[in-house]
Amino acid sequence: MKRSSLLMLLVSWAMPLLAQADPIATVRYDYTKWSRSEPSRFLLLPQSAQLKGEKFEDQIRELFTLLVSNKRNSYGDARLAFKPDAAETGIVYVYLDESKAQYNPIVMAETVYTFTENGASKVIFPKAAPQGWTRADVPFNAYVLEMKMYEALPPSAASASNVVMPDGRRLPLAQVLEGIKAEKAEYSDPFWSYLQTGPSTAILRVIEASKALSLQSRSTRLLPMLESADVAIRTAAIGALEGLDQKEVNLALRKVMDQDPEQKVKDLAALQLSKSQDPAFAVAAQFHALRSQDESIAASAAKTLGQSKQQEANQHLKAALAHNSGLVRKAAAESLMLRNETSAIVDALKDPQFSANSNELAQVLAAQDKDRTSAEQGLIHLLAHGDHAQSMAAAQKLAAFKDANAQRALGKACLSENAELRIEAAKSLGAQKDPATLEILAQANVDDAESGDAVLTAMQQIYASQEIDFVMKGIRSKNNAQKRAAITAMGDLVRNQKGKWVKRDAQEVLRPLAQSKDPNIRAAVAQSFELMADKSLEPEMEALASDQAIEVKRAAAHSLRAFPGQSSVDHLLAYAKEDDPQLLANALGSLGALKERAALDLITSRLGHNDVRVRREATRALVQLGETLEQKQPLLSFFSDRMFDDDGEVRKLSIDGLLLVNDHRVQTALSALLQDPVIEVRQNALLAMAKSGDASAIEGIATALDDDAPSVRRTALEAFALLNSKEALPRLQAHLTKENDESLRHTTEQVIASLRK
Repeated sequence: MKRSSLLMLLVSWAMPLLAQADPIATVRYDYTKWSRSEPSRFLLLPQSAQLKGEKFEDQIRELFTLLVSNKRNSYGDARLAFKPDAAETGIVYVYLDESKAQYNPIVMAETVYTFTENGASKVIFPKAAPQGWTRADVPFNAYVLEMKMYEALPPSAASASNVVMPDGRRLPLAQVLEGIKAEKAEYSDPFWSYLQTGPSTAILRVIEASKALSLQSRSTRLLPMLESADVAIRTAAIGALEGLDQKEVNLALRKVMDQDPEQKVKDLAALQLSKSQDPAFAVAAQFHALRSQDESIAASAAKTLGQSKQQEANQHLKAALAHNSGLVRKAAAESLMLRNETSAIVDALKDPQFSANSNELAQVLAAQDKDRTSAEQGLIHLLAHGDHAQSMAAAQKLAAFKDANAQRALGKACLSENAELRIEAAKSLGAQKDPATLEILAQANVDDAESGDAVLTAMQQIYASQEIDFVMKGIRSKNNAQKRAAITAMGDLVRNQKGKWVKRDAQEVLRPLAQSKDPNIRAAVAQSFELMADKSLEPEMEALASDQAIEVKRAAAHSLRAFPGQSSVDHLLAYAKEDDPQLLANALGSLGALKERAALDLITSRLGHNDVRVRREATRALVQLGETLEQKQPLLSFFSDRMFDDDGEVRKLSIDGLLLVNDHRVQTALSALLQDPVIEVRQNALLAMAKSGDASAIEGIATALDDDAPSVRRTALEAFALLNSKEALPRLQAHLTKENDESLRHTTEQVIASLRK
């Protein structure tokens, strides 16, 4: 054998051994003493470790050996176990030593953090946590072996192995808490002794714990605390007595309400008494609490008075409508509504002395459905005087009120200084489809760059819902805005009615108008041609597309999408190089609708345009074009950039684009949009994550179950149902325990049931 061949053979034989000889650097987690002062706190910190094993099970065994050897007294005879598929599932079993139960939290936290750091998916403790733990289940990363009893009392999140009793005994925390809860003298006497001998910190802890543990004896034990010189202790005692509707407690609270030197303490006592079932205590306390300067106390009293049988409550609630807190005013109005005193709220809304503080009253009126007239009054008030969000919501809701009062109010809103409100008001008038509103809409500025199109669209919507003769009358109108809207509506009528004669007659009416001297009329004809497009109109459309008036160009740029062909594409490509934002946006939108690949570079170059209309249409066009591309990977960077656009609509469109790309990074990008300030963007991102079918979407979707918006949480549940993966069950079951919305809890249960099938 040649020397070189022998050398190669030796190297190939030795390589596996050399590879095994190099240890693997990793970390394990260890509870290390951190604090110098008492109580001694132990913090879970990473420590360096080196492993020799290559297989998953071997590495976990090495780590377990290190953990046990470091804390033999804590681990005792704890054992490690695996199932045959451990390397695939990543699941590790740890059997805890029952004789070392007080140290179980240490063992469980160290093993979970260490093993998951090194490839485990979770750790199952067959008797202590048979469902298994991940890091999210570890309740604390700082542990105290021993602390004073009052320091470990609930609702404190501190955890301790042992507690030191006031008499010096050292006992397991769980045993002490069970003894106190059962009110056994050997535990409860030391517990209550802090009230006489402990520092103020201990007294406050005991008071708080007595309520958390639902101790019945607190009804008498805490009464002396109501006379403490410490305001904090008196306040805490009142809070801990909540729910104890007993005569001796009520008498003590009444004394505080009447005599305590601190107004806030008196108010808290009054609030507590106001909830009593005994009217001898409740009525006077409710009236007292309603006058409190603490808005939470006064609002709570106002809410309680809504259920009172005392007729006198009406006068007190009416007076509270002038309270300096909006929270109280709203609560008082809601209670008056419950007591069928709607007229009192309406009168207050009209009263000049309430004018500065009347939005809350208007909100209450607008939210109810018992009295449609007063609801309309509330909405009209909010439309004119509410903040932006309130005005926008009122404008939208008033669409359902098809009467002169609502229409006049919406007409005024069409003249507002705020463009968004002008648009929303016009939409609502258009949605009513009432010819009477045409004159109202005609008063608005249809040439306004921001809201003019919305006004014309609303008028067009009204004309399109009428008979052909009414529309013909509009075309002959002397009012330019009505004429333009009627012309555009003609296309809608043709599209929605059957019969060739309708289209032929409409075309004959519009053809001469395509040569009108007024560019706005020519533009309206172009818009109508889009809706009744056929080959016979191509010559007229070609002439309009060559028109030099900017109004006609804008309309033609949109309408040409209904006339596919090279001539239309040529016009659109030329438009897409011009500077006018609306023209540019319409052209890009049409190129996208026609899926014209020659426009790809033009479209991508406009994605970052400074006008939002252009960015929206460029993004939408790229989505449409992207569907036709064989190589979609380059789209990822384009749509990822759009995720950070200032406009919510652009961000929402970027989601559709991301779905075109088959790449694991898409899930990361979509997850980022779950923090978007726009609810609809968050919802679209959730549904997109589910549509991808990627199991990695589970974690992202699960985070949305904690969203503040109920609609987003509902969408997250829909996403889990759409993803249809049993891996989501633990997340859904955990969510079920903390969801406060009854409807969403029911939906969660339904999704869980469907996934189990």
